[in-house]
Amino acid sequence: MVRDGTSQADRALPALDPAYAPVDGRDTAAYLEYLRHYARQLRYFGLSNLPAGDWAPFIEGDISSAAAAVAAQDAERERRRLLAFADDVPRPGGGVAFRRLLDDLFALVLRLDGWAALGTGALRFPDVLWQQVRGGLRADLQLLIGIHKAAAELGLLAPPPAGTEVTAEQVLALEPGLNLEWCPPGTASWVACVAAVPAYIPAFGAGAHDASVPEAEKLARALEYLRPLVESFPRTLARMAEVAADDLQRTLADWPRHEPPMALLLTFLHLFRHALDSLNGLTARHLEYYYQEVLRLRPRGAEADHLFLTFELARHLESYVVPSGTVVLGGKDAQGQPLRYALDEDLRLDHASAEPFLTVHRTPEGLLTASPAANSADGLGAPLPPEQSGWSALGSASHPAAAIGFALASPTLLLTEGERTLTLELTLKATPGAEDTLQTLDLARLFRVEVSIAKGWLALAVREARLAGNVLRVGLRLSAADPAVASYQREIHGGTLDTTWPICRFFLVQEVATGRTYGALAALTLASVRLDVQVQGMRQLQVETDTGRIDPARPFAPFGTQPLPGSAFSVRCAELRAKALTSLTLGLDWLDPGPELDLETVYAGYVLQPPEPGEKKPLKPGVKQPLEPEEKQPLRQVSQVTKPLPVTRGTFRVELAVGLGPVPAAGAGSTRLGPLFTPATFDVPATVLSTGGRARPIDTVRVRLTAPQHGFGHRLFPRLQAQVVLAFNT
Repeated sequence: MVRDGTSQADRALPALDPAYAPVDGRDTAAYLEYLRHYARQLRYFGLSNLPAGDWAPFIEGDISSAAAAVAAQDAERERRRLLAFADDVPRPGGGVAFRRLLDDLFALVLRLDGWAALGTGALRFPDVLWQQVRGGLRADLQLLIGIHKAAAELGLLAPPPAGTEVTAEQVLALEPGLNLEWCPPGTASWVACVAAVPAYIPAFGAGAHDASVPEAEKLARALEYLRPLVESFPRTLARMAEVAADDLQRTLADWPRHEPPMALLLTFLHLFRHALDSLNGLTARHLEYYYQEVLRLRPRGAEADHLFLTFELARHLESYVVPSGTVVLGGKDAQGQPLRYALDEDLRLDHASAEPFLTVHRTPEGLLTASPAANSADGLGAPLPPEQSGWSALGSASHPAAAIGFALASPTLLLTEGERTLTLELTLKATPGAEDTLQTLDLARLFRVEVSIAKGWLALAVREARLAGNVLRVGLRLSAADPAVASYQREIHGGTLDTTWPICRFFLVQEVATGRTYGALAALTLASVRLDVQVQGMRQLQVETDTGRIDPARPFAPFGTQPLPGSAFSVRCAELRAKALTSLTLGLDWLDPGPELDLETVYAGYVLQPPEPGEKKPLKPGVKQPLEPEEKQPLRQVSQVTKPLPVTRGTFRVELAVGLGPVPAAGAGSTRLGPLFTPATFDVPATVLSTGGRARPIDTVRVRLTAPQHGFGHRLFPRLQAQVVLAFNT
């Protein structure tokens, strides 16, 4: 079995390598670049023996020279230079450093564009640049132009220091300008491309226009946007130089179209490498002399070869001891002799192993990938190719995108039915600049939200996601057709969360996010969470009247068939027990006698007293005739009074008074309906939630009839009817 490990060779100091400090460390690319600059200093004399330019065209027109111009670039030196300017921005005089940083970034873009123009179809390094431009470098340049315009508009742009070779303004005003690959598709010219980019004022913070905000603070905010650019442009240059070096070797080895003078020069450089290698051998000879003659160190004597072995215990054994001195075969040496190795100590084996291997990797673009099986070809468990003996211990950018986010667990999420609205308010603590970055993001598309249900997870659409100060407000909704939110179970929902409550989890959509987005989110600290839920249309209720449990889906008499004061019914919802209630609405859908017969009309003929026996009023068979009181009183209606809500033993008691009262001055033509047709909404007293220091579960609403004295008159009607008949027939 082949396993990677550590060795002295892996831990060797670079300074001890004879090649670390060569006398002349320039390679062929560096010499060609040197000759290209040197040729510009040599005057060329034509056939008339007069100066006719310089020798540069003889070198610059060659394909190997074009590849060498890019291969000789030191991307790391460019990066360190840009980082030095970026580090100076927060210091005194940071405005000049900010200006030099902008100028150098634009100058680097100009050089990248110019080097790409050197290439022909046979060179591959220009394609690398345009791939990087289309992959994100174009957006970086647009951001750079926007920040430059904003700095100029805000008066934060210092004049260019003396001796600046290329300024940002020169690059922006170039004619015909940079390659249009740098611009959005369809752009007509470089000038139009620059003009289309707006000034990016938010980069300088919310107080960009506020004169009381120090200039240093504004520049520091903008610097956070420029730091990713300090990495992305040099990284592109490094990739171009790497490919250009391959182009150079290919054109030196196999390119039949070099001009004769250039072919002679390339041949000389190839032969010169022998003399250069001999010269650079001086370093090794100096080290050898220093160690052996000055320090008097001598090489160690020969040691027996040794190695490390990995054993795997057979499945039918629980444990096994391999004794010291056990001989194992290690193949054959260069002379064909067998290699034998002996264990130098006892080794006890069992089935313990390290697994699984999980990795999280941050890509150069700033996003994260994750691997549940890092010791595999794709990070998901595919077997490694036979020629590959190891795997990426720190992850890889080719692995799947990581599931980044957070989860909330709460009994408040136990929502079984109806129209369910969830509102989360996340109070955040952020570093300077992070809130400004979040303000520019489409937060509703940035997150994928899921809730736990009985069969797994249900994705929810984010209806609202906005940042107000340091509070992120997120609105979610489940329709009546969506399944119930269920408790978390590891067997169904996966993961290792330590809870049995329902889960609402948020994932960062990395297809929408950028490295700068993740950086802003990573800088956030969650201070507190508030979860509000609203539910409308709950129907899975347990309803009981004085006569027993009934089906609320069918019409029923809530106060019995002959209601009297004290008659009551209760509505129980088990889901309420897990909620910290703030308000509750009980909607009663009455079996209305019809729009033309409201409660006022139904009870219009009822009187408090029967007519006197002496009054005679003939009744006509088959004709309904309303009964009127002796005195022409106004018509009567049913009214409702809601009293304060006492709380008794964890049960709500809603006191509803139903009585007969005078109709307002509108008289019999009043269209006001009885209040029993209106849902009763009431606030839950705060004292309900804290009795004896513990929350009191509440799941029942009880409605009791308190007035009038004789209810709806069911029991009075026979006696009143008899009195009325006697009165009319006396």
